Amino acid sequence: MKYFIIEPEVAGGLGEHTIMGSSRHPPVVRKLHYYFDDWRRDALFESFPCFVITQQAADGLKKAAATGVVFDKVTTSTSEEFEDLHAETRLPFSLAKANRQARRGRFWTRERPSSCDFSESTGYPQNLRPSKCILGQNVIHILDATMMTSTLIQIVAACAGVIGSLFFTIGVMQQTVSTMDDLSGTYVGQNPFMVHALASQKAEYLFGGVIIVVAFILQLISFLVPPSAAIPFSRPAVVLLAMVLTIMLFFILFYVSQRLAKHFEAKITAYQQQGDGGSN
Repeated sequence: MKYFIIEPEVAGGLGEHTIMGSSRHPPVVRKLHYYFDDWRRDALFESFPCFVITQQAADGLKKAAATGVVFDKVTTSTSEEFEDLHAETRLPFSLAKANRQARRGRFWTRERPSSCDFSESTGYPQNLRPSKCILGQNVIHILDATMMTSTLIQIVAACAGVIGSLFFTIGVMQQTVSTMDDLSGTYVGQNPFMVHALASQKAEYLFGGVIIVVAFILQLISFLVPPSAAIPFSRPAVVLLAMVLTIMLFFILFYVSQRLAKHFEAKITAYQQQGDGGSN
């Protein structure tokens, strides 16, 4: 059997109601209270010295008669940031604890299964420190097959968002110069204010539609990013950088959209003048 060294994501930390023994290292968790900051919906995650698994994945391991691991209850609480990002998320989890039945060929191995670089071995890696989490290939298959219903709904929603925003963008692009010329016309001539409004509307809607498409595509891509991927910045630095980039991009794109609006306005005006010249 192949074995994998696993380093699950850290979705938060130990809550204030956690009870641990202090007579050994790593300490034994007797009662786990897990405090969530974020969760990328992986089936398995950790916070030293314990591992937490979704109830759905735990049920799958029980059904497969997994050895080397037992499950216990987990109480959870969430940060304000988590509530803002995952307001509708339910948190059904179990504490996964390795037991002394773990041995070669079993599902879960080692006394204290913590590091997911997915290093692969053709046999049981005897020389690894007990701080590693080592899973058999059959367990990996069970965890990979476990998808939270909310995750599936998010993926479907992102796909629907891509389709909807594409229809929106295509509809705006079909608003041609001749169409805008017809819309700006009145019984007594052309309305110059309507020309400007239509040109600005097309430019801003076009930019907005494209940005929405990109946003939903990035959301889909995020599900493919491995949980072990990290960036060399702290969370506050990332938030500050995102805010600065958002403000800068807004003004840059607003400037470009205004230039595009003037381009559309010039084309409409030229089309009107061409029509007036032809009628004369």
